[in-house]
Amino acid sequence: MTNRSVDWLMFWRWYHYTFFWVLLAVGILFRIAYALRFPRLPWNRASFFAVGTTVVSSFCAGWFPILPVLFGGLLTLAVGSFASRLFVAAPLIAVSLSVETAFIDMLWLRLQLKEVPKRSFPQLLMANLLITSTALPLVLTWALTHPIEVIA
Repeated sequence: MTNRSVDWLMFWRWYHYTFFWVLLAVGILFRIAYALRFPRLPWNRASFFAVGTTVVSSFCAGWFPILPVLFGGLLTLAVGSFASRLFVAAPLIAVSLSVETAFIDMLWLRLQLKEVPKRSFPQLLMANLLITSTALPLVLTWALTHPIEVIA
């Protein structure tokens, strides 16, 4: 029987540069499509929103994953070592990282529009969940195809 658990802290430590670049590449495309849905946002401000939010969100998600570490710690305290299983922890990481980046996007959107539409946070959360759930498997695939060799 194989062990399907992942040390997520070490995984983040080794692959956070890759995760930053994947989130940046995937996030710009999805956020431009999202920003163009606002009728009051011209193309130049929509592209500024998409690029600015993606850079800030990718930086915060890559270097300061506060909510995923917090929720991962709480899950580990609640259920023990079962929390490090790939199919248990990956959705939790995707959802908590999406919540963190949705808050960042909401703050950036509030700076851009001055008055934010009512249903923009759930839409931002769904967009960020799509971005994170696309980026996380890409980084996991990268980690499987390009493993890090540690020479002791």
